[in-house]
Amino acid sequence: IMLQQRLGLSLPTQRKLGAWTPVDEPTLLAWFAKGVEVTDSGTPTFSVSEWKDQSSNANHLLQSNVTEQPVNGTGAAKGILTFDGSDDNFDFTSQISIAGEFTYGFKLQIGTVGRTLLADNDIVTGNEWMKTINSTTMRFKIGGVVVNLNLDAPKVWGDDYLVYTRDGAGLISCWQNGVLQTATPTLAGTVEIDNFGVRKTGLNPYEGTISEIQIYSGSSDEITANVNARLASL
Repeated sequence: IMLQQRLGLSLPTQRKLGAWTPVDEPTLLAWFAKGVEVTDSGTPTFSVSEWKDQSSNANHLLQSNVTEQPVNGTGAAKGILTFDGSDDNFDFTSQISIAGEFTYGFKLQIGTVGRTLLADNDIVTGNEWMKTINSTTMRFKIGGVVVNLNLDAPKVWGDDYLVYTRDGAGLISCWQNGVLQTATPTLAGTVEIDNFGVRKTGLNPYEGTISEIQIYSGSSDEITANVNARLASL
């Protein structure tokens, strides 16, 4: 089953009382909220087998293989998932396909670089991924074509919230902790996502923590501002 791309623009919506949440945005494809519907094994390992999508698409993150499950934090760290860099990863319930604009939001702390965030781990369509290359660079590969997004010097990865967008002209931008970075390469093509943590086939496993993921098939100043504000509050 493939999630069909929604409208590429942020449409005016009737806001609910209280603060904005991702479900207020009609282009939302998937939202994995910090500490919400995270299924772990409990003591002693707290290995996570499922992280439920809070959008209406029910496109959950799953890992049935115990040896590949990340670990949930406890106490004040509950909802912060740690990936060991060996093989931990999640599969999406359904393929996500985005032909045009997108917005990704992450609350995370990147450990070892050269590792995968979102990707397609399918043996047929494996030319899709985003991963760190070094302490300052995120690399996107879409349809076999690669671009790099560098953080502005002297910034490096840390305990970050990151927002990546692609606009209608294919321009990709990055916000690190709410600050727009200078690099804005252009990369068209349809993004295919079915995994968080590895790319085809099981390569470059993510090492670090993740506590929230948001994925949209649209981009706008409004979405970016709202996603940044939400992630900053976590």
